[in-house]
Amino acid sequence: MNLVRVVVSGFILTLFLSGCGVSESERQEISSVTCNFFGESRKFESVYRLEKMNEARDALGEPAFLGSDDEIIAAVQVGLCEKLVSNDPSYYDDIKKINAERRERERIAEQRREEKERLTRIAEEERVQRVSVPLRDWKSAISERVKTVADPVNLIEFHVERGDYRPMTFEFNCSAVENMHSTFFVTFSNDLGEIVVPGPVRGFCMPSY
Repeated sequence: MNLVRVVVSGFILTLFLSGCGVSESERQEISSVTCNFFGESRKFESVYRLEKMNEARDALGEPAFLGSDDEIIAAVQVGLCEKLVSNDPSYYDDIKKINAERRERERIAEQRREEKERLTRIAEEERVQRVSVPLRDWKSAISERVKTVADPVNLIEFHVERGDYRPMTFEFNCSAVENMHSTFFVTFSNDLGEIVVPGPVRGFCMPSY
């Protein structure tokens, strides 16, 4: 890092001492060396970047750079560093074009994300609507089965074929009275609701408090 700084400063100082005007090739070399320094510098070295930028501008006979370190970093990232250092008038048009293209890409990406979310939401609403009637029948059948089977905790089985009814979770809550009265919960996934079959329901499970 220190070597790069010495090279940049020494190169520009040589041009100062020469007393001659800066040729086009020298302008390119000053800009290139300065940008190499920017590329090798660390994030927190903003003071050095601004210092070297203005040293290069002085050597090129260009006005002092009054922008920010963020502008320097952005120019390096998009490949416009040398134009910024040399104060090339086309830099400003180029950076505006690049920023406009970036904003357009972001707009399109956001639009696609919103459209994907909209389609996902519609698909979920259609799925819920599609299963609402069979789900109602399921709930009725399950409730009756829980009330009539000898041991609903251990004996009830569910056979699900269609993907719309996929997985269910079960929770058993028992009263503390001899563990004989239970509340039977069947919870459907994907916000399809649950069935609550209150006691007395025959069967055994550990009480929960």
